[in-house]
Amino acid sequence: MNREVVQSQQDIGSHQSRSQPQEEEVYRFLTFSIGEECFAFNMDILQEIIWVPRTIKVPLTPPSFLGLTNLRGSILPIIDLRILFNAPTAEIGDETRAIIIQAGSAIGVVVDRVDRVFEVRAEQIERTNCTSQRCSEGVEYLEGVIKGEDGDLIQIIDIQRLIQLEFLDISLGAEKGSREREEVVTSSRQDDDMGGDSQEERQIITFFLRGQEFGFEIDRLKEIIRYPEEIHVVPEADTSLLGVINYRNQVLPLLDMGRMIGLDTDYDPEQSRVLVMQITGEELSGLVGFVVEQVHEIVKVKEREWSPLPELISHSDECSELKAICKLEGGRRIVSVFSLQKMAEHPAIENALAVTEEIKEEQESMGPSEKEDLMDEELQLVTFKLADEEYGIVIDYIQEIILVPEQINVVPRTPDYIEGMINLRGAVLPVIDMRKRLGQEASSRKDSQRIIVLNIEGVKTGFIVDCVTEVLSIPLSKVEKAPRLSEEQANLMDQVINLEEKSRIILIINAKKLLSEEELDEIKNLGEEEEEI
Repeated sequence: MNREVVQSQQDIGSHQSRSQPQEEEVYRFLTFSIGEECFAFNMDILQEIIWVPRTIKVPLTPPSFLGLTNLRGSILPIIDLRILFNAPTAEIGDETRAIIIQAGSAIGVVVDRVDRVFEVRAEQIERTNCTSQRCSEGVEYLEGVIKGEDGDLIQIIDIQRLIQLEFLDISLGAEKGSREREEVVTSSRQDDDMGGDSQEERQIITFFLRGQEFGFEIDRLKEIIRYPEEIHVVPEADTSLLGVINYRNQVLPLLDMGRMIGLDTDYDPEQSRVLVMQITGEELSGLVGFVVEQVHEIVKVKEREWSPLPELISHSDECSELKAICKLEGGRRIVSVFSLQKMAEHPAIENALAVTEEIKEEQESMGPSEKEDLMDEELQLVTFKLADEEYGIVIDYIQEIILVPEQINVVPRTPDYIEGMINLRGAVLPVIDMRKRLGQEASSRKDSQRIIVLNIEGVKTGFIVDCVTEVLSIPLSKVEKAPRLSEEQANLMDQVINLEEKSRIILIINAKKLLSEEELDEIKNLGEEEEEI
């Protein structure tokens, strides 16, 4: 606030005596209702009043915190004063509103009804000890009371005091390029050599085309994005080139992966994905988007499961872009892996990169345009959903992503969030329900669920999530500091991504904080005991 709203009669009198003549002080308040009680905010802190927006839930936070929303490009925390003041539970109705106020940063508070704006003389305001039975619960949040002409008391809320008592630090304080934001990247890179099998492994991303499973090695994968709503068709282009899209302020050609290898594919916008890959050719290089019917999983392949193509077929035209055959699950599952180096010579890719260069030259000839800072370091995440909310984990921690097996062996006398153990290619893998770990209600098993295998301080652990959505690369400038709402939440999810152009808010989970040192020791011991058995 710009000035103290509530003054005692003595303060007001002394102020007037120092500056004569003195006009009578008048204050403007906005009144609103919560249940049967009437409250007020000083108009100095009021920004606007809006309908209650859709919010993104944040686990491990107080019940009165509804979540985060995107208000014209900025992340806005929303709290429900009705819950905080123990008012009777009520659905959001036609009169329910969110009042946006300034309390260090913008915050939205949900109330049952906004009443009116009115002026109050200084003598109508009193500091209060709230001895009156008419004062509601939560008196520690009150700054004073206004004595209405009809004898009613209107309680003035001290929003700063309320936030101090209920939340650690609800202000976002988003600082672009701060060390705090980069911590999630640097901490993961320090753990690159944590544990692991002695046998060399390769990491591949697998996908389906006409029921057949194929893959790419993940080292050239830039991002996985959803099938775009709009694709700009390029006249007289190769039939495999679907068109181009605007991708992070640059032109990205989209190639029909199935058509490139002679398969008649059928793309469902809901299921299909675009693999953004880095192509390095002898003449042209750049990013290319491969459209596939469905992304399956990210999996680690041991050397014994990796077989180079037999010489007989490696020289055939039909297999010219393939690099290897992976025999997974004891040979019951075959994945054909493409070579990006060989694919760089494919006429469709050469044509796509050439078209991209032509479009760039045309754009440059139109005059200077605003460009993003290409030096901005990027953060690569695997995003997933729990219920309706979206989360992300830095890809450096992720070993692989696998299907949830039909059977998980339950281990007696373990914490509730530990689902049990599974056999992952001969090794015992502890499995944790991510919902339970974040204090949410467990879900029944579904086909869309996946296990994200993380390497945390050298301990491999699987976390069940509702579904994996994509691999996302975003500039560090998009990462903001999350509001601190509870000790556990601030420790585990202290960063948030605001993709305002897509109306998406993604909570970043710090993989290193998912398990405490004691929990890591317990899980490690469980795995060792099971292997001995």
